[in-house]
Amino acid sequence: MGMPRAGIVAAVGALGAFVALLGAQPARALTLDWDIVNWPTTGTRTQTYAVGGGNVTLTFTDTLNRINGAAGPSGSPGSLVDGTFLDPVGNNGASNLFIKTLNNATSPWVTLNITFSHVGGVTGVDFSIFDVDTITNNYRDQLVFTASNGATTFNPTSVTAQTATPSWSFNGINTITGTANAAESGGNSANGTANVSFGQVINSINISYRNTLSPGQTQWIGLGAIRFRVAPEPSTGLLVGLGMIVLAAIRRRPPR
Repeated sequence: MGMPRAGIVAAVGALGAFVALLGAQPARALTLDWDIVNWPTTGTRTQTYAVGGGNVTLTFTDTLNRINGAAGPSGSPGSLVDGTFLDPVGNNGASNLFIKTLNNATSPWVTLNITFSHVGGVTGVDFSIFDVDTITNNYRDQLVFTASNGATTFNPTSVTAQTATPSWSFNGINTITGTANAAESGGNSANGTANVSFGQVINSINISYRNTLSPGQTQWIGLGAIRFRVAPEPSTGLLVGLGMIVLAAIRRRPPR
């Protein structure tokens, strides 16, 4: 005969408690920290870093070769700069990836794709972009942020300013555009900082960067540490616990 009603109810209740326990496990907080890792090969357009049981890969696409490959603050990728160069207030002296472009123009965009290989995707992703600004008749920074999970595309869940007087504006969807000048190491440098967050479950982020003024000019931004979370997979112990719940329910069956 089949399992009696009382046995089924007990098994379902125990299983529900088990699932609730599993769901209550906190996601691991992880960081790709530029004070710990670096961009080891000057001029290289792709780098992969192992973070928390998966890989984070950053790939630049630059069809007109506008990213300067020289080392140090004179060019990038290939250089990390201390936060005091772009934002001594908001970045607290932490390093960021310096992204300098030569003769950047309205199109095509310079793009940075960030992919996460972690099983199940990542969530709670946030990072800062430094020195988003403009100078009249010279350059105007513009960046577009999107993320994806398979075929589904997402806009940021939030884009916030570091100060009350940012040197950029947000269109309320996914784009920020420079509106004023923010000196790299002066008192207003924090005005150029934008904090970007994705709360969805995603596996990649795309950052497109260009100058909206013509002719093209040399300009730069910085990418801060990338923080994210990965939901833990069920451990062997939890799976064994599930098996014990099912076995206990079966044993409650009366003899035939």
